[in-house]
Amino acid sequence: MYTRLHTCIRFSKIHIKILNQMHKKNISGTLNCGYNKGYTVLEIIRAFENFSKKKIKVNFCGRREKDISNIFSRSKALQKVISIKFDYKNLIDIIETSVRWEKKIKKIKKTLNKKI
Repeated sequence: MYTRLHTCIRFSKIHIKILNQMHKKNISGTLNCGYNKGYTVLEIIRAFENFSKKKIKVNFCGRREKDISNIFSRSKALQKVISIKFDYKNLIDIIETSVRWEKKIKKIKKTLNKKI
């Protein structure tokens, strides 16, 4: 889906499913779509290295002022309102689908640039 300026409107499968269910059940509100698990930056880097078979250079430094210690999204309210199965539960699956998405977007942008 694109805006009139040809910028992509991004929705994940889960957002579409939830919006459809909320509309069908006439429910409104804010619901988190998280997996109830957070990952450290280093866990994500190591998982991406494992996936890509490439080493990522990491520079360690101290915490910055006002950095949050952790953040993740719980979906308890979502599960109470809508029965939904999460498609991607492990970090490698999440990374793989993210990379596929970025490749797809890159291809679309390339096509759009040729038309402009």
